Amino acid sequence: MALHRLLAVLLRQLYATRRSLDRLTDIFYWPTIDLCIWGLTSAYFQKFALAEGNIFVTIVSGLILWIILYMASNSIAITILADLWDRNLMNVLVSPLSWTEWLTGNVMLSLIKVVLSFLFTMGLTLLLFKISLFSTMALFNTSHCTTHSHQLVDCVYYNRINFALWHAYSNISMGTRSCCVTFFGNLLSA
Repeated sequence: MALHRLLAVLLRQLYATRRSLDRLTDIFYWPTIDLCIWGLTSAYFQKFALAEGNIFVTIVSGLILWIILYMASNSIAITILADLWDRNLMNVLVSPLSWTEWLTGNVMLSLIKVVLSFLFTMGLTLLLFKISLFSTMALFNTSHCTTHSHQLVDCVYYNRINFALWHAYSNISMGTRSCCVTFFGNLLSA
């Protein structure tokens, strides 16, 4: 695998991404819309929540995780299919590029897109809702669970959130809609 060929594939895809409104909306626009919709919805849920846990932080953190998973799977597929849609696959096949160089260059671009989308979403979450993902890591820590009655309710709630996240992650192959329904169904039934 030649490094200059990998960088050439990456540079070609970066130029195509920079000039395409569809590819830029996947990185910036749709995460913004998702964050606004689910941020407002989770704020509404938090207002009427009976449990003491923070549903707002849980849903927004789950959304950021979902954006990472969605961008990772979607951007790899789109960058590979873009050569087919642009009728450029024959040019790639007759070039001295190997399949591994072509796939590795596309995967590198997809990782760049995921990192850009994650950083943008984290910054927007911090700006709009004053929530940092690193401060929400304490939400999933159940080491504080003791046998005191007032803390036991919190432990049960946190363990149910962890189970809902695990269940959604284990069923990720079911598809986006059913996985999302499974996650939020488990979370709301907790």
